[in-house]
Amino acid sequence: MKKITFFWIAFIIFFNSLNAAIHFDPEMRYRIVCKAEPNGCLALGRFHQSTAILFHQTDASIPADGWWYIQPGEKGYTLCNAKTQEYIISDPERIESTKKGLSLSSNLQGDVTEWYIEPYNNHFVIKSVKDPLLWFNLRTSGTHLVGTYPGIGSDNELFSIYDITGQQISPETVPGHQDAFAQCFDHLLINDKLPVFDQDNKQFFISIPDSVRHGSPLCLDFDYKIRPSSKGKYIKLDDEYPLMGDSCFIIESPECGTKYSLALVDENDRKIAETHLQFTYLPIVEINLDYCDARYYTRGHIRVTDGNSPGYDSLYHASLRYRGNTSLNYQKKSFNIKLEDADGNPIDRSFFEFRNDNRWILDAMMIDRSCMRNRVGMELWNDFATRPYYADRERKVRTGTRGQFTEVFWNGHYHGLYCLSERIDRKQLDIKKFVPGSQSTQGRDEVHGILYKGKEWGYEILMGHDLNGEYLPGRAPQGYNNNLGSERWCNYDIKYPDYRTEAVEWKPLYDAVNFVATSTSQQFDLEVGRYFDMPVVTDYYLFLEVLLATDNHGKNMYYFVYDNAVPADRKLSIAPWDLDAILGINWQSSTSNTTPDWDLDEYIRTFEHGQNTLFIKLRESKQIKWKELLARRYADLRRTYFGKENLINRITTYADLFDISKADQREEQKWSGWHSDLQEGAEYIIEWIDKRIDFLDQKYGFDPTILSVNQAIADDYLHLNGRQNAIAVTCGKAQTIQIYNISGQLVRTQHLTEGENLIVSLAPGVYLIKQHKVIVR
Repeated sequence: MKKITFFWIAFIIFFNSLNAAIHFDPEMRYRIVCKAEPNGCLALGRFHQSTAILFHQTDASIPADGWWYIQPGEKGYTLCNAKTQEYIISDPERIESTKKGLSLSSNLQGDVTEWYIEPYNNHFVIKSVKDPLLWFNLRTSGTHLVGTYPGIGSDNELFSIYDITGQQISPETVPGHQDAFAQCFDHLLINDKLPVFDQDNKQFFISIPDSVRHGSPLCLDFDYKIRPSSKGKYIKLDDEYPLMGDSCFIIESPECGTKYSLALVDENDRKIAETHLQFTYLPIVEINLDYCDARYYTRGHIRVTDGNSPGYDSLYHASLRYRGNTSLNYQKKSFNIKLEDADGNPIDRSFFEFRNDNRWILDAMMIDRSCMRNRVGMELWNDFATRPYYADRERKVRTGTRGQFTEVFWNGHYHGLYCLSERIDRKQLDIKKFVPGSQSTQGRDEVHGILYKGKEWGYEILMGHDLNGEYLPGRAPQGYNNNLGSERWCNYDIKYPDYRTEAVEWKPLYDAVNFVATSTSQQFDLEVGRYFDMPVVTDYYLFLEVLLATDNHGKNMYYFVYDNAVPADRKLSIAPWDLDAILGINWQSSTSNTTPDWDLDEYIRTFEHGQNTLFIKLRESKQIKWKELLARRYADLRRTYFGKENLINRITTYADLFDISKADQREEQKWSGWHSDLQEGAEYIIEWIDKRIDFLDQKYGFDPTILSVNQAIADDYLHLNGRQNAIAVTCGKAQTIQIYNISGQLVRTQHLTEGENLIVSLAPGVYLIKQHKVIVR
């Protein structure tokens, strides 16, 4: 019974999603009135002593330029001024008091001239066909300029429409113009799945299984009921009837780039209606949602259609909001998703055989021009990283997320390539649950597992030095208060327990930060393993090193405690997060200074806020022998997970999937400003990895011919970086070098210690050190 109910909810929403085109009489003149100024109408500024191109007058008179023809286009409507015969067009230029995303043209220009007019809260919203996130918006600050902005459903984005007789066009009573093909059916399923209707291209999409990609023929089984009024009898696919006595079509070699004709014909083989069907190998996520913002969750519906999973894919109630910080500045945004029942209570569901949960993430991958870095990095971590110190007791623990690339449709409009993934939380890490006092045998709240996240750079995030330097003052961190309702301490957030209703406990994190910041070298060597999960710390550093992850050494990472009630289980382990800025790009998506021959520590010192003091003290320790520890672990991993072929295969696998599904082309068309060529982005990573591993082989003394650490190679490692009147040198062993200028003159003889050195007081110019050239600014 539940499945049937969900099916009909889905089918109703499916047909409603086809309801985007509303019948307006193309010969009728209409006036368009904003809810925020109900006495006026949309007009042209030049006739009203206004500098605004599109202007909303405020009095009740209706000027000749206040009438518009609303005529059907290929995808939406055109808005033509009745007085001047000019069309409203989408124009990215924004000039204060003149235009904000809208202009006029005497000619039709395709998508930029077309607009979706859709019902919303008893009014209409007018959305750009070129970018449906941009809605008509009245500036109420004094100019009365009408432009476009990302829509949220406020009064200055809602419009009423009246015809020449004064009759208001009601969103509730206007008949919908559904796709002619879909109107012929009471229901239509393909392989037990509801096909996705693409409003922009007026066609259906379905997700097909990987088995077809690897050589199996595609069998499409149609389950449908034709409405008697349509007079149709049979479905034809690419002018072929289904198999005899069945509703199944066989396609031997389907192509995702091909649009297959799908027609309904009568008993005389005459076409009643026709549309197209297109395939993708990626699952499809449909979001039905009026609007979205980053502040509040908005209720809607979501359905995940997976061609690899047999059977009907249910429609779920869900609440969504935008997620991220810097990423909120981009048009393509990521989503937080909460699955709910009809009453708003959380429900758990599993997608792609991942964990059963009610909280999910849709990652937009906007700064990544290959759309795969975060997922590739997380999967590498999942595959190689040492399990945390309590894994023998919690065998299901995962310190990374799993995810699946998908294609997203929002209210029937294609919205791009996304990754649907799990979250890092208590359930993923399998840390001990909080026990409220009402359930405790001790008669008080019990804080066990704790999860912290680094949010912004600062002294405590870097565990012992101020920003933009690596002088270690030995200063204790700021004090803390375990106040219920307080989420943050010194740029860390507490993610578990619930800081609002359960408990706040900063002591394990404070103690660890205080230890790193204030300990002597002897204390550090003896006790660091009491505060940190050292095998995981070692793996995490190498993980950052291999990927050149330059934004994840304090911020964009998690620390977690298994059980605060047990002293041995209070140590911090690590989980990575937000891995977009890796493999040759920084957090701004720039490749200008992320060449593969950068030493991680040197890069962070040069371009970021400085290295985490934990790693600095490990590097400087005489007892721990950090360099040898890293080299041995690198050699182990270099044979498998850090091998060039292994790393490059992760890139080519996803690049091939995007290519054969044509998801890369759809993403490039939708978000061309950022994602102009996904395959080129993947090729850049492949070339970068090849050079990066060569560089690290030398740094860590790995000889591919003998598959082991070669101390001679490691000792010979020398990395130079020119600075302002100085040269930073990282070397594999203590040595004495000679510095020559470009003319071959000896400038200085300098003794270097193993590790990092800074040679100062050099004049600007080009210098030679052991056949290496370096430029001093």
